[in-house]
Amino acid sequence: MRQLKKNHAYDVIHFGEGLPRAISFAKAKGIKTILDMAMGIYPYTYYLEEKGISVDAFEPVTNVHMESALENIDHVIAPSDFVKTYLKKFGFQKSIDTIPFGVHMPDMIDASFVARRSKEPVVKFLFVGSANYRKGITYLLAAWKQAALKNAELIICGRVYKEVKNELRHIDAPNVRFVGFVDVAQYFK
Repeated sequence: MRQLKKNHAYDVIHFGEGLPRAISFAKAKGIKTILDMAMGIYPYTYYLEEKGISVDAFEPVTNVHMESALENIDHVIAPSDFVKTYLKKFGFQKSIDTIPFGVHMPDMIDASFVARRSKEPVVKFLFVGSANYRKGITYLLAAWKQAALKNAELIICGRVYKEVKNELRHIDAPNVRFVGFVDVAQYFK
C-alpha cells in the first residue's frame, strides 16, 4: 500500500491476494486491477470444516474482505473452471480468464536423465509451495511414508501453515526436510 501511495504511475496492478483497501485505492486512482483467485473460498472452507479440519478463526472477516476486493476488481484470473464457476455463482460478472496451475509434462522423459539420476547415492524429491491442507501436504507425507523409498529424500521448501504444524509433527515420514523460504535453484543441481 505504501508503494502504491508513493507512485501513481501504474496503469495496471496485478494482485496475488484480495487486498480490499489497496484494490479500492487503485480503483479510485483509475488503475486497472487484476486478481489471481487461487480457489473458491466458501466451498473449500465448508469442505474442510465438514472433514473436521479447523480453518482460520478469522474466516468470516476473510470472506468480507474478499467480497470487498471482488466488488472493485476489474478482472480475475482463475486456475480452474471450478473457481470460475464458483465466482459466477457468487455473482462476479466481470471478466474471468482460466490459466491452470502446473506445467505441461512431456510424453517421454529423457532416458539418459533418468539413468544418470538413478545412479546418485540419494534421489531427491522437491516440494515447493505452501505446506497446508489445500496443497495436500499431509497426503504427500503419508504417501512418502507408505512408499518407504530407500536412498531418497523429500525436501519441502516454503511456508508451513499453522493449521498443519501440529499434525506434521506426528507424521513419522523418514528422510523429510523442511527448509522454509529458500532459493530453490540450489536444489536443481
